[in-house]
Amino acid sequence: MKFDKITERGGVLGAMETMYQRGKIQEESLYYETLKHTGEYPIIGVNNIS
Repeated sequence: MKFDKITERGGVLGAMETMYQRGKIQEESLYYETLKHTGEYPIIGVNNIS
């Protein structure tokens, strides 16, 4: 669970110090950008006309 991962890193402040949260945000962002780019995650008006 994500809360357990944050707790293991010393709570919110510990996770911030180790850049855990930022890294997770960047991973998710890259994942969705890849899906949008390949068309696997269609967004009307951005990568899909209909």
